[in-house]
Amino acid sequence: YSFSDSAQWSYHVSFPEVATIPLVLLKRLHEQTTVESLRHPIKCLIDQVTENKDFIERKREVVSFSPNDKASVDSFLQEEKVSRTASFTRFYASVAENRQPKCNVINLYYSLCL
Repeated sequence: YSFSDSAQWSYHVSFPEVATIPLVLLKRLHEQTTVESLRHPIKCLIDQVTENKDFIERKREVVSFSPNDKASVDSFLQEEKVSRTASFTRFYASVAENRQPKCNVINLYYSLCL
């Protein structure tokens, strides 16, 4: 399970259930860690997952289909998926963008060492 998996699941009707256990573990990690450089990013992730979880739950309250209606489940939040407007998707994109230069430096270092 990775962060990008969460971004893919962030529009799914079952996101609140899928995110529950990782969210509990992240909260526990946030409480137990004393490394401040880890606490802030973990807290940001917790806040974003919680916000997205609440967003999905609000959207689920107004739908009329059952979980057995696969076509409706698959089309749930389709407009948001296409436009990538959910806050969690924007958060993931910013994290991936900020991480990219670091990855390029690491890849360059390893290529020079070989």
